[in-house]
Amino acid sequence: MNSQVHITYSDLEDAFLWSSANADGEMSAYISKATGAVVLAQGDECLGIEVPDDLEDEDKYWAVPNKHDLELGARLAIDYAFERVPDEWDIVRGMFRHRGAYAKFKAFLDRRGLLDDWYQFERESTETALLRWAVEEGIVVDR
Repeated sequence: MNSQVHITYSDLEDAFLWSSANADGEMSAYISKATGAVVLAQGDECLGIEVPDDLEDEDKYWAVPNKHDLELGARLAIDYAFERVPDEWDIVRGMFRHRGAYAKFKAFLDRRGLLDDWYQFERESTETALLRWAVEEGIVVDR
């Protein structure tokens, strides 16, 4: 395909959030390489449209990555701790070895007055990773 596909950042972010909504891969998002249209899938169904027969065709659709694909899950929280609370990095790293890590992590940050800082760090990191992915795929992101 020679023409560039355009998508708004908002649509890209929504597709990313959809595909990141659960860990079992039941929810996924795709971007049409022909039109830039976003297709949200849940299992064998798509929202708002019939499931395209060729949805899994990598020549026709990009599969939008989820937070784990872009290392924006536990890895990001551990990186945040390393950067912002290095003296307690081991504590945070230990949290993510057990279930319920995000709730513990957010409570930890809240007690230290860092929850808003974490959310800002997470937003900026997500935006950077999504834009990098889009550039690598040849997608033009309009703001």
